Amino acid sequence: MIDYTSMGERLSGEYRRIFEKAELYSDMNGIHDKVKADKMMNLLDLLMTAEADGKPVNAVIGSDVEKFCKDYFEDYDIRTQIRLIPEKLYSIALCLGFALLLSILFPDKPGTDLVHMQSDFLPLVGGILVGFVLAVLFKYLVGPLVFHSKKGSNMIYYVLVWVLFVAADVAMVFLIGDRNILVPVFPFLVGDVAYIAGYLIVRSVMRYRDTGSIRKPKLVDREFEFHLIDVNGNSYPSADTEIQKALVKRFQRINKRRSKKKKAAMTTQEFIAKVRREDAKAPYMVGGVGVFYIIIIGGIVVDDIQSFGIGWGTLLLLAIGLVIYVPLFLLVRYAVMLGAQRRATILDQWEKHGVVITEKK
Repeated sequence: MIDYTSMGERLSGEYRRIFEKAELYSDMNGIHDKVKADKMMNLLDLLMTAEADGKPVNAVIGSDVEKFCKDYFEDYDIRTQIRLIPEKLYSIALCLGFALLLSILFPDKPGTDLVHMQSDFLPLVGGILVGFVLAVLFKYLVGPLVFHSKKGSNMIYYVLVWVLFVAADVAMVFLIGDRNILVPVFPFLVGDVAYIAGYLIVRSVMRYRDTGSIRKPKLVDREFEFHLIDVNGNSYPSADTEIQKALVKRFQRINKRRSKKKKAAMTTQEFIAKVRREDAKAPYMVGGVGVFYIIIIGGIVVDDIQSFGIGWGTLLLLAIGLVIYVPLFLLVRYAVMLGAQRRATILDQWEKHGVVITEKK
């Protein structure tokens, strides 16, 4: 992922102001980081080219900055937001997991076993409601006020966000008082841990499918890039640009690490062979994920049987594990095998046309 923030400092005057306004607009409307990074890099290219050519800002974006931002980010539609729901639920699950951990470490009734433990969930429910109200407030009141202010910036916006959140938390403490809602901890804990584990596994598989690595792509300053040329020295296109870009970026990362270690750069042919070897191991990786999940579920069920015997609780726990495991395993298998198949198609085309990855200064 490109670090557009540092590169944005190269702009000056109105060009930089428009760039910062677009960044503020994306923040106050909750544009996803990946979508935002791609959009901001494209806008940066546009503004840097206009500034270098001496073209006025109005000739590029028009006279209405807000309308430009709205049109520029219009493809961030409801379908995109729906696809991001699992990630948002993951953030909520982490917060819920932290609250559950505190409930276990500091129980209301010390000495109660985990299965029968109860906790006050009113603060968590209140926090969710307050967060929803504040999100609406930021989107339709605070955000627009800061955006239309001449000195409005991301820093001012986030300072206001922080101040309002602190004020809301303090008010919530006084409103709740001694009220409470006691709920069992164990079912929430099982569901929360299962979702977090499932999300992390699926996210790792998706990253591996798209980039060849489970690690989050690092922010890099786009000082140079790589491109593909065929045996005749012409630029080589691809019908599957997503996979091709991921392969080229991985080739870049590998050679960057080798350069730091004073090793010779990997050739395109060596890289192709390396990717093929790793993709050949894909079925074993899928099997390993399956075995790991079975061990985890089996261990939980056996522990439950040893502690409380076989009952409806044990059967329910086993059923939940299977309901989560089967579709999750099928999804992991599909993603891994599809990624390997798409990469194999690209690599076949590279070898057929004698494609070489070269540095483009």
